[in-house]
Amino acid sequence: EIHSTLFDDSAGNRRVITQLRDITERKLTEQALHTSENRFRIISSICSDLLYSCRRSDDGQFRVTWIAGDATPLFGYNADTIVARGCWKPFVIEDDLPLFARTITEGRPGETSDSVVRILHRDGSIRYLRSVARVEIGDDADRHQLYGALQDITERKRSEAELEQHRHHLAELVASRTVELAEA
Repeated sequence: EIHSTLFDDSAGNRRVITQLRDITERKLTEQALHTSENRFRIISSICSDLLYSCRRSDDGQFRVTWIAGDATPLFGYNADTIVARGCWKPFVIEDDLPLFARTITEGRPGETSDSVVRILHRDGSIRYLRSVARVEIGDDADRHQLYGALQDITERKRSEAELEQHRHHLAELVASRTVELAEA
């Protein structure tokens, strides 16, 4: 990095002061950070639909501090709306709130949870979200940090339910046919 200053000395002569600074280490650090950020973006886009972090506030509740990924397909709202609401808990359907509390907001440092909760999408549909969350000790021992990933598994759940209906129907057909053959 070069900085030059042009000035006139007391005799009226033009002078230049040039300062050279080796910024190799800073440039290498910036490149490493850029590489790490790109790797994080690629991995997070493959592994989940949404990543988030929450910090426990003075009232003991976790508040979202950042979201990576597009929240709109999951919730029908953008990430800014989720952050403004403080948490994605308001979207969780009432029957799943105890599960949400047990597996997400009541975790202790070092614990990782893996659960499926249902949320109410903005369009009124129910979505199934797989949530993986881990709690870590924050900078202040009383303010834990929660890191989480959400994945929309709604289509998988619908497919599983449909397969179960077909399996049940086939079992009824087999039972009915078995009775018919026994009576014949």
